[in-house]
Amino acid sequence: MATDISLHNVSKSYKISGKEMPALGNISFTVSAGEFFTILGPSGCGKSTIINLIAGFITPSTGEIKANNKVVIQPSPERVIVSHEYGAFPWKSAQENVEFALKASNIPQEEHKNIISKYLNMVGIAGFANSYPFQLSSGMKRRLILARALAVKPECLLMDEPLVGLDTQLRYSMQEDVLRIWGEEKTTVVLVTHDLEEALYLSDRVLVMSPHPGTIRTIIDIPFGRPRVPSLRLTDVFQAYRREVFGFLI
Repeated sequence: MATDISLHNVSKSYKISGKEMPALGNISFTVSAGEFFTILGPSGCGKSTIINLIAGFITPSTGEIKANNKVVIQPSPERVIVSHEYGAFPWKSAQENVEFALKASNIPQEEHKNIISKYLNMVGIAGFANSYPFQLSSGMKRRLILARALAVKPECLLMDEPLVGLDTQLRYSMQEDVLRIWGEEKTTVVLVTHDLEEALYLSDRVLVMSPHPGTIRTIIDIPFGRPRVPSLRLTDVFQAYRREVFGFLI
């Protein structure tokens, strides 16, 4: 299953030193079930705030957020965040990290072994099931975090800069993994990134945000067919869209 997401006239402010500081302006958009939707914008524009609002970790100052037509009021295993900031537990092996998520989601114990095997295989680190995070490369750690999130079978995967800080070759490789896994799992994906090329390559649509406090500048439909192939980045049509979206970022 996949989840449709909608935000209606949503804003968010934080109280800092007794003053209301706006983080997110009045925004509205929808994400269709099964869509790969990307939020693109500069640092500090409220991208991560949107992810945390959809996840239910924080509440909007105004407006409402719905998942499958139900108002989001708290976190749910149906909406899971994958982020470079949420690392693997260093005292647990790879398979124990995945099992922790399963236990937290009350998935029956007898199903754990098969689920752990499935998702470690899916992200390509099955051979490191007994390894600890310090024994894994940067890319393997990111794959482990992804496996842990997928294991609870979320309907919506919220990806907050999951590939930031990786070298170019590894980032390209993991983008291919993300597309493959999304195609297999049929889940809704909302990705946050400040990488223009990544947004264009992965997405069905791209929402471009203004600087702080974040508002929506535009939402662009991406017409490239699927499956995507790496050579797409070198085509004239890809570069044309790159120039178009870049125009909204400056």
